Amino acid sequence: MEGNVVFKNSIGLLIALTLLFGLGTTAVAQIRDMAPADPVPGHGGTSFGKKVAGSYLVDAELAPGILPPGQGLQTLTADGQLLSTDNGTYLGLSPLTPQQGPFLTPIFGPGHGTWEQTGEKELTHVALLQGYWGSCDPEVGECDPALTGTQVSTCKPTAVITFDDGYRVASGTFSTVCYFAGDDPLDPDSVPFFDSEAFFGPGNITYTRIGVE
Repeated sequence: MEGNVVFKNSIGLLIALTLLFGLGTTAVAQIRDMAPADPVPGHGGTSFGKKVAGSYLVDAELAPGILPPGQGLQTLTADGQLLSTDNGTYLGLSPLTPQQGPFLTPIFGPGHGTWEQTGEKELTHVALLQGYWGSCDPEVGECDPALTGTQVSTCKPTAVITFDDGYRVASGTFSTVCYFAGDDPLDPDSVPFFDSEAFFGPGNITYTRIGVE
């Protein structure tokens, strides 16, 4: 319980700092690929890529025993791409919102990323997803409704999962780091304001393939 309170207070402080130092986004006049330039084993529609390709229901515990489990949806393509939704619940941050101030939980947009084969039945993936302020609730505290929809942060979850023999279920561990809006999440010199593994250690994650029954 003490760790939970400390974490809540820490996130509240970080959100306050975000408001103080600005939430504006920066236009970037270039497109950068999150994947390596050279071909990677498991990409390009290879046997492994075809086996893992599909859509999955994702059950995640970012902080087992501290935050409640969450769910998300992810699609893996045969050529190494990743798309995800329902990221606010997936990251386990939604339940903390009422304690943080007048704004509802930052709304996380779709996640976009890439995966690589890192073992016989194992893959590692990384994604980026952006968080925006949700609705403003004046009854909770003083707030500016004009900030609703303003970008707060960019989070980068990373997972390592291993599939079963039928490639229907995969499980493993994951963690996520978050950067203030305007910081470059692809710059190795950027410093995240939040690192789940530093707070809690690795989280647990399970993928269940969505199929026609």
